[in-house]
Parts: sequence; structure tokens; C-alpha cells
Amino acid sequence: MKKINTWLIASLSVFGLTLAGCETDNGSNPILQKPTSFVLNTPANAATNVYDLANSSVVYVTCSQPNYGFPASTIYSVQAALSPTFNENNYTTLATTSTSARVPINALELNDAILEMWPAANPGVEMPDAPIPVWIRLQAQITGGDGLGLIKSNVIELSQVLVIKDAPLTMPTEMYLLNPAGTWVRMGQVSGADDFYAIAYLPTDAGFKFGVKSGEAALGTISIATDGDSGAAVADDGTGGQHVQAATAGWYIVTIKPSIVDNAYQFELGFYPPNVYVIGNSMGNWDEDVNKFTVPADGTGSFVSPAMTAAGELRMYARIGSRAWYTTEFTLYNGTIFYRDQYNIASNWATDLGAAYSVEGAAGQKVTLDFTAGTGSVQ
Repeated sequence: MKKINTWLIASLSVFGLTLAGCETDNGSNPILQKPTSFVLNTPANAATNVYDLANSSVVYVTCSQPNYGFPASTIYSVQAALSPTFNENNYTTLATTSTSARVPINALELNDAILEMWPAANPGVEMPDAPIPVWIRLQAQITGGDGLGLIKSNVIELSQVLVIKDAPLTMPTEMYLLNPAGTWVRMGQVSGADDFYAIAYLPTDAGFKFGVKSGEAALGTISIATDGDSGAAVADDGTGGQHVQAATAGWYIVTIKPSIVDNAYQFELGFYPPNVYVIGNSMGNWDEDVNKFTVPADGTGSFVSPAMTAAGELRMYARIGSRAWYTTEFTLYNGTIFYRDQYNIASNWATDLGAAYSVEGAAGQKVTLDFTAGTGSVQ
């Protein structure tokens, strides 16, 4: 009988170092080198071990850190494919990442990825009951560097991966809202919780849908927990499916709390006033629920902040009931609204996630946010 392997154990230490002044060498700062190799180690007995995803929570692989010229803090992502040749359309990047060179592959994430990729890779062929080969590579980049030091490893083969054909549902790590304008918008996730939220204009003559993947409406039981004077109700969308429609037109913060009961999704929705605020050094104070954005009169307008009173990093949030302001915080990243989600912003965006995620304002400037398009600017 072949050995059932639930994880691979190896250890390799990576020491973190804050990246500063890498453009020039002043005698004390490290110089960033463009790495030319990044080695993902082939596990022992990878050709014969059976990786039983039903009985494993995680599979570990190990790698050597890319040679950046110094021991930089690095984040690793796992990419899986059903072919040894990766191209832009045939692989899936798993959600779980690692800052250690002992990298976990989440078994359920890998299983879901295989099930999703199988029809395109094997048209008309049913998933077999026997183990199948899966190919793995890693992607590495310097933590908080916005793609700095990005490099992909060699590809390894796990020759015998036993897939759960009727896989249990997993709690979503992302959700998307299809607003009445016809745009799929990525929702923010409440920090420290499973809830998701989006700010959307809801007319009375059109409904909205949502899903755990962009472009794909979710299937499950929908209930309205907090109405918020929206008169929202679940209705037939005219095509045999369901959508949610408001009886009172206007802007709302829409919240969705997913759960899984008997391997089926249930979604609890809430509707709150569209209260969005800016706080912090750029406003000269940290008083909550004071510096409120103006709300556009219809679905075509933008939210506009009060004028900033000082220079400093922008801190913006949506007010959802009694939740702490920082749990529903967001920023702008390359002109796109970027939600805090589960990122740990202990000090500020610049320090904890990187300068590209930090928006610096100046006295007299205002922030404009287009939640329908998911964009924003400071002027």
C-alpha cells in the first residue's frame, strides 16, 4: 500500500530586514539585486506519496529565498496547475500566503483550485477517483514592496494528489457585488470578522446580485437582517434566479455575512446609511464620525470629503453600526479603492503595508470617491 502523506516537514529560516534606501549604496544601506533564481525543493518521495486532500489540512513545501543581496522579508504565494507548463490562463494562485520558506499549501484551497481548473484542462472528461498529478510553483516578492523583487520558482510535480470530488464548502475570503450599474465590485471584508461590505447606489427599478467570485452569482439562502429603511427584499430576477431589490432608492452600505449550513451557503444581508468619514493627521484630529463625506444625490455622483486641514496620511472608513472604525477602513492604491480587510495596519499604511498604499494629503485638498467604479483621487 502506498503511504498516505498529510504534510511534508522541513525547515529553513529566513531572517527579515526592513528595506530602506535600496536605490543607492551609502555604505550602510543594502543594495537590492534582481534575483535570477528561486528554487522550490521537490519533496522527498513526491513521485510515490499520495497527497490525500480529504485527510490533510495543509501540505508543506520548502524553498530557498531569492537572492536579493540581503535577507529581505519575503512573502510567498502558491500557484497550482494541471500542466507542467504554466501560462497566464491555466493556473490558480491560492489565497494562503507565507512569510516563511516553509510554505503551507492549504488542502481545501488546492482542492477547490483543481476542481475549478479541471473542465478547461480536460474537456468532457470526468474527474477520476484515482489520484492525479498536480504541478506547483511559488511566487516570491519583498513584503510591502508592491511587486518589488517579484520572481517565480521552478515547477515541481506532486504525482499523486487525491481530490475530494464533492468537496465541502469553505468560508469565502472574497466577495463581489454586481451593482445595478452592471459592474462587479470587490467588497471589503470587516477586519477580524467574516462579514463583507460595499457602498452602492440602489435604484427601485433594478436589483443587485453578489457572489464569492467575480462574474458568478452565489447560490444559497438569502435573508435580510437589517433593513435600514431600504425596504430591500429578495425577488425573482426574471431569469429563474434571485436578486435583492430596494423599495427606497438611494446610497447604502450593504453588508453580507456568509455562513455554511449543511454544506450550503446562507447569506445574511444588512443595509446601513452611507456614512463615510476621513480621520487622522490630515484632518488635524482623530475624532470619530466628524469629518463626513458628502453623499451624491443619485447613482452617477461621487462622495467628496471635507477639505483637509493639514498634511498627513489619509485614514478613511465606512461607519457600520457600532463596529470600530479601523475594521472598515480603506485607502487608495494606484487610484483604486483598497480595503484593509485582514491586513494588520498597526501604525499606518506606509509603515505596515508600503508607501504605494499610503495616500498623503495636504491642507485644502479633498478626496473624491466613486464607489460604483471603485476608484478615488485626491485634489
